[in-house]
Amino acid sequence: MAQFNMYKFEELKRELEIITRHWKAHNRELALKIIEEWCWTYPRQTIFDKWQNHNQHQQPQSTANNLSILHYNIRNFYKNQRDLLDMITQYDSYVISINELGTDVPLKTIKKLLFSYDVFKAQGSNSHGGVVVAVAKQLHAKGVDQHQPNIITVSLSINVKPYTITSVYSPPTEALPLQILSGILKTCKSNIIVGDLNAKHEQWGCSSRNKKGRDLNQWLQMNNLVVHNQGMTTSLRSETTIDLIISNEDQFSVQSQLLAHNGSDHLPIMVDFTDIPITEHSNTIPKVNWEIYTTILTILSPEIYNNTQYTNIHPSIWFEQFQNFLVALKLRATKWHKIKRKRPTVSEALRAMLRHKHYLQNRYRHTKTEEDRLDLRTWHKIIQREFKQHRANSWNQFISNIASPNPSTFWKTVKSLNKKRSVQFSAISDDNHTYNDPLQILSHLTHHFRSRFTSPITDMNIQTNKEAHELWGKLSEADIDDIQLACQHTDLKFSPKDIWNVIRR
Repeated sequence: MAQFNMYKFEELKRELEIITRHWKAHNRELALKIIEEWCWTYPRQTIFDKWQNHNQHQQPQSTANNLSILHYNIRNFYKNQRDLLDMITQYDSYVISINELGTDVPLKTIKKLLFSYDVFKAQGSNSHGGVVVAVAKQLHAKGVDQHQPNIITVSLSINVKPYTITSVYSPPTEALPLQILSGILKTCKSNIIVGDLNAKHEQWGCSSRNKKGRDLNQWLQMNNLVVHNQGMTTSLRSETTIDLIISNEDQFSVQSQLLAHNGSDHLPIMVDFTDIPITEHSNTIPKVNWEIYTTILTILSPEIYNNTQYTNIHPSIWFEQFQNFLVALKLRATKWHKIKRKRPTVSEALRAMLRHKHYLQNRYRHTKTEEDRLDLRTWHKIIQREFKQHRANSWNQFISNIASPNPSTFWKTVKSLNKKRSVQFSAISDDNHTYNDPLQILSHLTHHFRSRFTSPITDMNIQTNKEAHELWGKLSEADIDDIQLACQHTDLKFSPKDIWNVIRR
């Protein structure tokens, strides 16, 4: 049964506190936690395995979410855009459908508001019309122009399966664009249609039917399409279901709900397609806290050295154990950070070559054969040549960007050169006193710079100060020609510009 060595822990803790007294709190806690784990009497390999399997350094796994669509007959875009943003923030849907913009809203304005989406827009046929479909950029949607007002279609691929999503607004006095919708169905097997169709029928929960409802119901039956929000009252002016969610997905795999945002006279609808999963691959990179790594290595090195002296172990076995220790400690001091995108400094081909070189190094370390040594040497020469060519290509690309006639390319390249990081410090000393608390440092610097820029206090009872004050007044009121004439007949080495600079100060 493993025991905890409290004596060793207290000794190592004191050494750690001396080194880490100016560290941030979370770094001190992590370093202390590593020391605490080291002081258990488990076999060293058990501790190394625990460090390598620690959840702190494990790369986040990909997550699968269902395709979600937010449909909102906004009625007036400028008036109700705040409701739209609240819903986007709360529900984070992959697709947004907007009907009845209320006026001709520029596409640039909508893109600025929905900056994390690819936005597609179709003009309206009346003052209330206009439709918008916004798709999360990670889905890489493409717009399909129907050359018809009040209807917009996007095509996208989810898990290598093509889909089309169409947003439609059909004014009460206009016929449904069923011919256009039929053409869309022919281009793709999986289709989703959302929008305010102003079509009433008992089939989807309306108390009455109209001509548009009869036409739509017949068309749905012909194309094996389903209305997923049956009996869901979407209009606040009448108890009818005129905002419809239509697709050829299974009825039980689609979940619809009304949202409590009533800035418009239509209630927004949130739809979740449980049979259309979207796998999100989060871009993450490992960041090793080398400060913790080197500190722990410094503290534990005497113990490791002493164990080497007093244990009869073969040097190669000891080297492998020490190598395992270094790898495990590095992983224990590693955290994964999310990034927007990965931009490797070298190409995938070069990274593959480096991985093969590491494989050859490990093989030669175990075999020590002449053949493996020659393979490693040859591969090392090849990598050196490839990296030399890579640096030359990078330099040529940089020069090409600098010489580009496009000002945007030039300034982006130059801007990347001027990224000096501010110098970090944890303490400041003055007159044999050290300030290491952030509030003390701030207070001391504030007092220092305020005292530098305050006006000097002149004691007019002192004759020298009085004469200097009178001379200063005469000098500030003197004519520039008189000052220049005096400068020409003096032995002092200064110019009129120097005098005026003194006056300005």
